Amino acid sequence: MTLKPLEIYKLLDRSNCGDCGLPTCLAFAQAVATGEKPASGCPRLPAEVADKISAETAGAKQSEGFAASIDALKEKVRGTDLASNAARLGATFSDGRLAVRVLGREFHVDCTGAISSECHINNWIQWLVLTYVSTPDPKPVAGRWVPFEELGRGAATVGYFSKRCEEPLRVIADEHTSVFFDLLGLFGGRDVAGFDSDYAVRLLPLPNVPVLVLYWRAEDNFPSKLRLMFDPAADSYLGPELITGMGRGIVEMFQKIIPKHESGVLNLPYV
Repeated sequence: MTLKPLEIYKLLDRSNCGDCGLPTCLAFAQAVATGEKPASGCPRLPAEVADKISAETAGAKQSEGFAASIDALKEKVRGTDLASNAARLGATFSDGRLAVRVLGREFHVDCTGAISSECHINNWIQWLVLTYVSTPDPKPVAGRWVPFEELGRGAATVGYFSKRCEEPLRVIADEHTSVFFDLLGLFGGRDVAGFDSDYAVRLLPLPNVPVLVLYWRAEDNFPSKLRLMFDPAADSYLGPELITGMGRGIVEMFQKIIPKHESGVLNLPYV
């Protein structure tokens, strides 16, 4: 039997800490019930309780919730003039399709919201691309960098973002430094100057949503550090929750690709 939102809410600490990426525990409970968030997304929830919630939340309901979200985004795309918005999105339009580059790879979106590409199209890519192309009034790219906590509601969820995005990327960079930065380059990353970090790489997950990866190696008594920086316009395109989802998607992609790369079987399509 699938747990209802209020049943899940009663199992939470109800502190509304925001570490899950949502403003309240009730919002998180509703997201878990519909499959938009895993129970493990609450860092204050004991693992055994999260496992219990996951076991009692039907997989079919989770899929249904995600599918409904994607359908809603496709409906927004249907009401968008893709041809007129192409230049504003840093994309191109031809043969009835909008071409958007995601981490150096091209994805096509038609007027129905259907996405096609030579790369594998997984859930986070769908959500990312459809949200981006249906943004009604984004801000222009400012050409400067700010940390996650300065993006709209980012301050409320910076702890979750750091734990789920920056920290796992730091671990990957520590354990596979050369491979990590080689792969950033293969996904369109470009070295930039003017920062005191050991590495500074500019990525383009989306044309108008640049991300700056800063990494400092461990030295003497100082631990390594990795920070992700954003253009202020990122908030108007995606918002903190989807930016966190984008970061998690990149983490999971690298966690899958790096072992293949090190074993000599390099597989670049998104997995």
